[in-house]
Amino acid sequence: MPNVYTRTGDKGDTGLFGGSRVPKQSLRVEAYGTVDEANAALGAAKAMLPAGQWRRRVHDVQQRLFVLAAELASDPEGAAILANKINTGDITDLEHLIDDCLAVTGPQREFVVPGRDDRSGAFHQARTVVRRAERRVLALAETEPVRPELIKYLNRLSDAVYSLARLAETWRDEEIERIVRDAVAKVLGTPSKQAQPDREERAARVETTPSKPVEPDRDEGAVRVETTRQPKNRPNPGHHGFDTASSQSEQAGSTNFTRAKLAQPDGEPPGERSTPAPSRGRTPARRFDLAAAKRIAERAEARSTELGVPVVIAAADAGGNLMLLHRIEGALLASIEIAINKAWSAVAFQAPTATLGPLASGDGPLPGLADTNSGRVVLFGGGVPVHVDGELAGAIGISGGTAEQDVDIATCALQDWNTIGEQ
Repeated sequence: MPNVYTRTGDKGDTGLFGGSRVPKQSLRVEAYGTVDEANAALGAAKAMLPAGQWRRRVHDVQQRLFVLAAELASDPEGAAILANKINTGDITDLEHLIDDCLAVTGPQREFVVPGRDDRSGAFHQARTVVRRAERRVLALAETEPVRPELIKYLNRLSDAVYSLARLAETWRDEEIERIVRDAVAKVLGTPSKQAQPDREERAARVETTPSKPVEPDRDEGAVRVETTRQPKNRPNPGHHGFDTASSQSEQAGSTNFTRAKLAQPDGEPPGERSTPAPSRGRTPARRFDLAAAKRIAERAEARSTELGVPVVIAAADAGGNLMLLHRIEGALLASIEIAINKAWSAVAFQAPTATLGPLASGDGPLPGLADTNSGRVVLFGGGVPVHVDGELAGAIGISGGTAEQDVDIATCALQDWNTIGEQ
């Protein structure tokens, strides 16, 4: 193997594949040097992935980056004898990687702040280096010929690495949710259930059946550059009435409501229990649909009027999707997003939101819980899950009064709903 040091570059120039020499600060050296940086950053992120197809696919991308850098590090004579160059098939492979990530994470609904955890942060860092490499190659293309496939590949690669970062964020969120569900189940003495099994099942399917066939495990340290011969509706806040919505807010609003510690001797907040099973002689509610959500909102509004506290009422289905939003006249506009996030939190953790506060306190097991899920988690009372025949069917969120008043209104609304059933 040749020595690491050759002394041929001591005067500030370097050799290209093909025999010519250029200054080390030239646009070409800057371009392939930055691609090398991107490859190293991607490798650092890959090292945080467990063994499996995702790690192998990132390694495959790294190998193609070596080939891309080799072409940039060649003069015309050297580039002419390179084989297996970047082509449209490589760009398509990156698109398949993006699609497989989206199958797990779902579509993006907001700007992402990097740093959810170390792994996702590493992929975000790699993404920015890939973008810089793309800019350097574009600068080179202004003065020297660069094949369009190289520019397209780098453009698509930044999207692919961003998708991998979001995938890592999703894995982290699901890990936090499992920890919280287990902790809540331990406090309430109920079995822990998996939230959003559809997402986890999709992840498992993608893990076993990627859109691009993945080769068996091999040595990650080797790469070959071949030659032919030797030398990637928000709801209207001001509307008063019942609304359905297909989208929901992605960020939790701020609030000055009192985060009262609501606890009974058995450890459960007063009145804020998950929807109980109907007593004997009552007709059980079989569906938590829009009609049922409207009836719950009507009961909540009646209780709100009795208390003299205008509130916002939100209902979400078992997937956390907003079904209904009702703002009583006089309720604060800020309460709209809080109510939505209360309903979402109750579904996400399958527990009343008041039970989440102690978990996120300074001496609790999850002091950073409020910072997960893009800040949507609500840690005080007013969000209550709804169960039908023992299964999670959705949740309601009430916001506008104190935490105790919101809990009171939610509890009365759900008790009345269980009483009237599906009448």
